[in-house]
Amino acid sequence: MDQLARAKNHLEVLLEQQAVFDDTSSNEYPKGVRSFRSNQSFCELDNKFSLAAEGTYPHTVHTPCGSSRREAGELVYRSFLHFWKNIEVESQRELVQDLTQFASPDNIEEIAQVAYKALDQTDLAENLGLACPLQKISFVDVKQVVTNKYKQLYIAFEKSLN
Repeated sequence: MDQLARAKNHLEVLLEQQAVFDDTSSNEYPKGVRSFRSNQSFCELDNKFSLAAEGTYPHTVHTPCGSSRREAGELVYRSFLHFWKNIEVESQRELVQDLTQFASPDNIEEIAQVAYKALDQTDLAENLGLACPLQKISFVDVKQVVTNKYKQLYIAFEKSLN
């Protein structure tokens, strides 16, 4: 009898959860159900998903005739994981492309040029807490500092992705 009462109580909870999911006008999660969270945190995940960029993308799962409920659940779960991997791969490719462009020698040269031009600006020197502008530093020195700092940031960023 105790098992029957627990089964009925659990059925009540499942029916309440199902009702929340059945309400397609809401993006709420039922009580006791965790919302989706990605292990990744880079901003490319927030860009448009290519398959849904122009319209709604129907993600479907085909369950063979005669499948058990457990087998159907396994198919749905595996399909979700495959779908999610495609999203991660797409966003990771975009991240690599963005970092490749950011790491280009032309970009480092441009950053060094901006930094070098800023050296003789009195108000910038004061904002940085320096006594006076740094006019005696050569462009080569600035470029070396920018390149070294860039390498440090790139390596730190790459490590944070792993």
